[in-house]
Formats: sequence, structure tokens, C-alpha cells
Amino acid sequence: MLSLENKYLFKLAWRSILRKKGRSFFIIFSVVISVCIAIWVIAFFEGLNAQIEKVVVDTNVGYHQIIEQNYAKNSEPNNPSKLNQDTLSQIEQVGFYKLSPEFILDAYTSSPEGTQALEFIGVDFNKHKTLMKLDENMTQGQWPSMQTEQGVLIGQELALKFQLNVGDMLNVNYQNVSQEIKNDLMPIIGIYHKNGRSFEKTKVYLSAQRAYELFFGEMNNDFYFHRIVSFEKTMKENFKLAESYKLKSWKDLNPEMGVILEFHDGMINLFLLIIAITVTMTILTPVNILWQERLSELKMMTIIGIPQRKIWKIGFFESIFMICISTVVAIIVLSIIISIQKETGLDFSKLNEGKMVERAGIELPSIIYPLLKPSQFFMTFGFVFIVFFISYSYGIFSTIRKLRTDS
Repeated sequence: MLSLENKYLFKLAWRSILRKKGRSFFIIFSVVISVCIAIWVIAFFEGLNAQIEKVVVDTNVGYHQIIEQNYAKNSEPNNPSKLNQDTLSQIEQVGFYKLSPEFILDAYTSSPEGTQALEFIGVDFNKHKTLMKLDENMTQGQWPSMQTEQGVLIGQELALKFQLNVGDMLNVNYQNVSQEIKNDLMPIIGIYHKNGRSFEKTKVYLSAQRAYELFFGEMNNDFYFHRIVSFEKTMKENFKLAESYKLKSWKDLNPEMGVILEFHDGMINLFLLIIAITVTMTILTPVNILWQERLSELKMMTIIGIPQRKIWKIGFFESIFMICISTVVAIIVLSIIISIQKETGLDFSKLNEGKMVERAGIELPSIIYPLLKPSQFFMTFGFVFIVFFISYSYGIFSTIRKLRTDS
């Protein structure tokens, strides 16, 4: 509880704020602008990074992949591993539950329209459906529900290039386990539209059993895999994986996009430094100037016998009031701005005349949705308030020192 003296000084500080509304408004405005700019810039880059990461992960990369050792060396699908329950149990112990074992088969298709290299991905349709949500991005046909479905799913870009529709046959050339070049016609059961032109041109989905039949020359009830794609963002630390497997993150699998995000992280740090300097000067200078303007007021307080420690207390109480008011105003302003832009986003497509921009086969987002993390919010506010207290302390100190000099 405040003492009688502190209650009086508390009320005096509040009245001082109300009496000098212009001065108080200017300080609050400086703090709110500083906080809003700092947090918005951070939220913008965090949103951009999160969207890029999500796009990369959605292109059948996942956050992590457990890759069969031979496939990890050269990406040749000649020696797939048999997936048994012990392997799955070991992987689940690592902390991976959202996963999709995949059998990869390199192929190509050709027609009078040209030739295109393909990556046939043998999956469990039901399991894969819950990860990439491709079933929500079908333009023709539908996502198959049967694990033994004989047809294939192709991307819209591949369909446009070769003028294909659902029900047409895809001419496929591939190499089997005996390294013989084989040719097959496969019915198209669906066409999807997602994740950019490169992805749609090359990724063809079929059931794992159908992929085994092509590769081994016969149906196989065992489950083989080249990689296990995990859509779990985090995993347990200090785990041990069998030597026959390699663990890679999405940044290892797509290093170019990893470098882009690291560059963005560097930009965030640079902006934080610039913002820190700007915030410091934006708050320190006006607070110091406005306290200097109160010199005559402080002289009068000294004349009537108010000690300097009480002036410090008044300044401390004023800073608390200012911080509380600035916090409320900044939260309201940020809530309005971020909530609106989370729905509408920031459209940068006009900068490229509406053309799609790709990096490493990934379509970069043209509409950025800011992402505000609580930790960044509180860290930014904490920094601004520390600067605010320092500014008030320096303003009071310099004014009192000048007061002594004049005396």
C-alpha cells in the first residue's frame, strides 16, 4: 500500500499529465509509434518466413525426412528398405507421428508435346491425405480412398503441358529392379493444383502397391520405402537413429530456401538494431526536451520546499502512468492493424506485374500475412519500456542538474 505522501505524489503526477495534455500526448504518441513500427516489422518478416517454410514443407518435403541410407547417397531408388514394425516404433520414439512412408520411382513421360522428367511417389493415400491436404486442391477427379488404387494423380501444370484430363492415359517410362527400361500406360484419376509450376510438373502420386508392381514386376504385400516424410515440426532431443537411416531437415533438403530464410533472419536482426536506435532516439529526445521545459515548474517546487527525492518520485509515477496508457493504446492499434492484415494480407503481386516468382522450384508468396509471436511482442514492449524509464531518468537528472547550476 502507498503511504499518505506517496498517494499525494501519485495524484500530483496524474494531474501533471492531465494539465499538460499536449506534452503527454506527444510522449505517448512517440512510444506508441515506436512500439507499433517495431512489432509490425518483426511480424511482417516472421509471417514471410512462416509462409515460405510452410510452402516448402507442403511440397512433399515435410519438416524432416528419415531417408534410407543408400537413397540418401545418390537418390537412386534401386535399394528400397523394408518397413517393419520395429522401424516404425523407433521412429515414433523420436517424436514423429505425422509421417508418410514413401516409395520413389524416377520416370519420364513423352508425347508430341515434349518430354518431362517425373518423380513417382508411392504413398498410402489415406495417410498422405491427412498431411498435405492435396484432396482439398483437386481441380479434376478426386483423391483416391483405396490403398491399392491403380491410377495416378498428376499436377495441373503437367496436365496443361500434355493436354491431359481425368480418364486419359499417362505414357510412362521407368527403370525396374533389374535396371530394365519399361514402358506403361497409367490412367489419370485426378489432377491437383498446388505449390507452383515445378511441383505440379514433376510430382505424380500413386499407391505404394502400384509403385512396387512397377518396380519389382509383381504385387508385393510388404511395405518398402526410400524416405519417411514427417510433418512434425519438433522432435525429441538426444535420440538415436539406426545407422541405416539418415535424418535431414527441410533446410538440408532445400538449402536454397534455407539460405533465403537465414537472410530474412539477418534482415530481422538488422531491422531490430535500426529500430532499437530509432526507438531510443524517438523516446529519449522528446522526453528530455519536455522535462527541460519544466525547469520553471521544478524551480517553483524547490522554492516551496519540495525535496528532489519527491521530484524523482513524481517522475517515476508519471512514467508508470505513461507506460500504462501507451501500452493500452499500442495494444489497441496493433490489434486492429494485425487482425486486419491477417485477413487481407499485404499484396506484393503488383511489384512483379502479377507474375509468379519461384526459387528452387518453390512459388514465393505474393501476399504476406504478418505473424506476431507473443515472445516478440513482450520482448519489444520490454525494450521500449526500459528505454522509456531510462529516458525519464535522464530527463529528470539533467533537469535537476541544470536546476542546481542555475541556483
